[in-house]
Amino acid sequence: MKNKQKIRIAFSVMLSLMGSLTQAQMLDIPLPIKDLSGIKVYTSAGMHGGDLHVGEQLPVFNLETPDGRVFTNDNTKGKFLLLDFWATWCAPCRMLTAEIDSSLRKFQDREDFQMLGVLFREDVVNKRTDPIAYWKEHEYGFPMTKNNDVFGMALNASNPTVLLIDDNGYIRGRWDSWTSKTAAEIAAFTEIALESKMVSRKDIELATEKGDLFKALLLTDKYQYELKKAENQLIKDKINLFVNMKSDEEIKKTLKIATLLSTDLYALAETFGTADSANLTTPNALYTALLSKYNLKNNDVFLYSTVAKIMLEMGHKHLAIQALEDGLSLLNTQEKKDEMMEKMFNNQLEQYRK
Repeated sequence: MKNKQKIRIAFSVMLSLMGSLTQAQMLDIPLPIKDLSGIKVYTSAGMHGGDLHVGEQLPVFNLETPDGRVFTNDNTKGKFLLLDFWATWCAPCRMLTAEIDSSLRKFQDREDFQMLGVLFREDVVNKRTDPIAYWKEHEYGFPMTKNNDVFGMALNASNPTVLLIDDNGYIRGRWDSWTSKTAAEIAAFTEIALESKMVSRKDIELATEKGDLFKALLLTDKYQYELKKAENQLIKDKINLFVNMKSDEEIKKTLKIATLLSTDLYALAETFGTADSANLTTPNALYTALLSKYNLKNNDVFLYSTVAKIMLEMGHKHLAIQALEDGLSLLNTQEKKDEMMEKMFNNQLEQYRK
């Protein structure tokens, strides 16, 4: 079998798996992305250092270069920021700095991207190398900063560590070691993060055929995220259409509040789509409809709390209490007792009974 045929078969298998987003979500399989508020692209834990601080906002920083320039959270806001923690005594640092300078040189003139070589733990080893002279000698295309151990330790940085921060100040990727592939991974990650256009299957196929499997994997993650985001938006649009199709204003109000408080939009869309205005005209009917749909998914006890909130918001206190009591009854039938959930229900029930 030719290599190109093998690649196409592998790619077809990968896309068939990507087509099972709903099934993966129902089986509670974690997706390789984090949908964080304010994040425009996708996130990755990086390939070497785990996900330490990935997904968190970058701490407040004030990094000064030897020539007096100062980089802060404020003056880099709106830019993607790549921080390369290095030291002259660290051989892996020197190799990685040189490689990412070369592989990311094409991005260094972009106004929405800033690279910084953050000198870190330079004084750990006694040596005679002047870091400023070293940086100038190698003619790197991005500035270095003065040694800043406090900032590095706040991020649990090592020598080397590379972080990619997005234009909202969130840490998106992290690498804590050097390998022969690290610079290429960082370059691929950065290129995709900076790219605003939607990913297509053709993009993934081209990267796969070229043998750039890490880039293909990142593109797959981003494509998967975009599909999931689009699917969620379609579900919300569908719910809004169901709501607006109802003629009774009280029913519209009920459904809108249910939408705002719901933790399961899929179940809610199914509830709205299969129930007409006539059988949702009473609080009891809505209560029954919501629970019948919600409980299709393994009798999730927590959803009784959601229904209780909906009923209370609508002014139907007795049904809110009933939902919590029903939830507690279901808890008592489970083999493994969930004391934390039981305590939450009892606290909520006590508040509602006042």
